[in-house]
Amino acid sequence: MSRSAAHSSIASRTCSSSARMLACLTALLSCPLAFSQDCGWVEVPAAWDPFDRYDHAMAYDAARERVLLFGGVDEQTIHDETWEWDGARWHLRAQGVPHSRTGPAMVYDSARGVCVMFGGWNSEDFYGDTWEWDGSTWTQVSTFGPEPRAWCAMAYDSVRSRVVLHGGYDLNRHFGDTWEWDGSEWTQVSDSGPSPRSHHAMAFDAVRNVCVLVGGSGPSNSYPGGTWVWDGQSWLRKNDMMNRAGMALAFDERRGCVLLYGGHVSVNRFGDTWRWDGETWILETVDGPRPRTRAAMAYDRARSEVVLYGGLDGRQPWTEPFRDTWLHECGTRPRLAVSSSCPEAGSVHVTWRNATPNGTIALVHGRQFDRFVVPPTRSCSGTILGLSEGVRTLVWRASDEKGGGSIMGTAAPSDCGTYLQLVDLSTCYTSNVVEIE
Repeated sequence: MSRSAAHSSIASRTCSSSARMLACLTALLSCPLAFSQDCGWVEVPAAWDPFDRYDHAMAYDAARERVLLFGGVDEQTIHDETWEWDGARWHLRAQGVPHSRTGPAMVYDSARGVCVMFGGWNSEDFYGDTWEWDGSTWTQVSTFGPEPRAWCAMAYDSVRSRVVLHGGYDLNRHFGDTWEWDGSEWTQVSDSGPSPRSHHAMAFDAVRNVCVLVGGSGPSNSYPGGTWVWDGQSWLRKNDMMNRAGMALAFDERRGCVLLYGGHVSVNRFGDTWRWDGETWILETVDGPRPRTRAAMAYDRARSEVVLYGGLDGRQPWTEPFRDTWLHECGTRPRLAVSSSCPEAGSVHVTWRNATPNGTIALVHGRQFDRFVVPPTRSCSGTILGLSEGVRTLVWRASDEKGGGSIMGTAAPSDCGTYLQLVDLSTCYTSNVVEIE
């Protein structure tokens, strides 16, 4: 997938100086229409991030309005760092405790205001310990409960104030048991329902008050698949869809649906995004992050967006972890598109939408896709752009009564392969970053 379909920024602002139009530009925007909202993935440039990894765990810490990330593995190292995403950048918060591990499961316990993590593997031993993060410190709260394992699925049932865990793997067998954590102890509540599996995913559907479990891999390299729901008493199989493993799952609060991204079957990897309507999975888009498996994502309530980080290229030899941050947003950011005659010199056409009606936008140019902070002397100072190297404003224009507009210009061959981004000067929101190609 080209960068013009997916690059972006974060909730931000912008403006620079100078002027001169160039550009190479109309590609259609990649966001699908769902629930009467324009939704899609955008990539966030980050100068400092958790580096390349997969099989890490993520959860949204609502008390501190941060997305928490722990563990995972790259080509050589199993990690022990704790990172937080604040909506604009990643921050390293702790290291060394808990011990390094890949394949842990983590959720946020809203009744107690802590993130709860269970299990994992360090390439020699499997863990059966339970940890809690209070925003500054990890505390081991239990070593009893489910047998040591990794790659299980977990969700937090906010109606019953219970962490629900299913399945997992310890290199000898796949588990098919269901456990609940009440904040002080684990209790096994079922040994029936979804067949033994690992690398599946689970999220709590707060509209229907059930935990939704999907996919996974089982014994003999099988993909048992299917979608199940747990109501606190028993499992119910809803359908046979999603025979894949390694997908990322999160409950999208702004639209009231479970969102699924990616996964794999054997060496085939997926880059599609689906939503769950309570009965079936509905395809939203195949545009967004490059196809991958074993990524992690969480819904950021403070900023009304789903955050996805990392993952693995699902093709052999499975040695390409990703090092990127993506946001799934709906209808809040301006959207920019560009078409051109590149690689030849010639006309360029820039179009935008979702800006402030009758407001002013600035079209900004940079030669690299990276990170730039608008200085204090400029409008929208402090705004983070997804551009770098020679960042400058090309032109200011007024949006029409619907918040859209277009600009025609010309570009030299040297402009091909550079980038554009729009800033709504009324709100200081930035658009996606598009490549002139």
